[in-house]
Amino acid sequence: MSRLERDRQEADRQRRAGRPKGELTQSLKDKLQNCNVAQLQRVKKACYWHIKRQRNPPNEHDCPAKYTRLVLTSVTVKGNVR
Repeated sequence: MSRLERDRQEADRQRRAGRPKGELTQSLKDKLQNCNVAQLQRVKKACYWHIKRQRNPPNEHDCPAKYTRLVLTSVTVKGNVR
């Protein structure tokens, strides 16, 4: 394996390891740094929308019968229902 391929695989491994911790990739940090205030406000709005969407179970329409699974609607985590 060439050095370039090893470096790319190592970068991928580090990026994937940081995902569960909520770490941002360097490229995303760089892109956010280059945004102006109006763009950052749009990013915040989009993030809030995605967070809200992730906290709710999918609609039945989004889960075709072929792939239907039981969907957990709420979980108690440290005394808080989410």
